[in-house]
Amino acid sequence: MHQVGVGEHLLGQVLDGLGQPFDGGHLPEPAAWYPVYQDAPAPMSRKLITTPLSLGIL
Repeated sequence: MHQVGVGEHLLGQVLDGLGQPFDGGHLPEPAAWYPVYQDAPAPMSRKLITTPLSLGIL
């Protein structure tokens, strides 16, 4: 099974297709591992969107 590391340590990082940082730096150990292939959450189980996401496009 294929898994990918996730966590706040990835915020602001630019990764290649293999999950390696483009700047050549070292990534700390992930907070958790999630399977790459899994079922999507059911749309009705997600929180209702109440405010639009403003993109600045008119």
